[in-house]
Amino acid sequence: MEMPLGITIEKIVVKVKLATNRTDNIRAFGELLFYAEGYEEPIFKVKGFTIRSKEFDPGKAVLTVVFPAFPSKFGLKTSFIAENKSLWSDINDLFLRGFKETSGELGGEEIDFEEISKEIDNS
Repeated sequence: MEMPLGITIEKIVVKVKLATNRTDNIRAFGELLFYAEGYEEPIFKVKGFTIRSKEFDPGKAVLTVVFPAFPSKFGLKTSFIAENKSLWSDINDLFLRGFKETSGELGGEEIDFEEISKEIDNS
């Protein structure tokens, strides 16, 4: 079943809030906002992203973006999936840049959805 919406996603924006006073590896929490062409407010919000510090090599921590998940009898299941690997990578990068901006390491930036679409079409 489907319902035509007739909207065009113009841009996606992340919001990152630093996690303070935590003893685990969570460094920040994030939201992903989708803006449609002609709308000033987001039309969709996806909450529940976390930015974590993980060690894949001993002594070398890497920031990773963990997408929202829900518990099931088989463990946690991801509830937000970007099927296009290029878009998935762009969203990860956007969250990491958002984290760096929020923590004072980098200037702010948004991803222009039209540019991503062009990259996807050329893949």
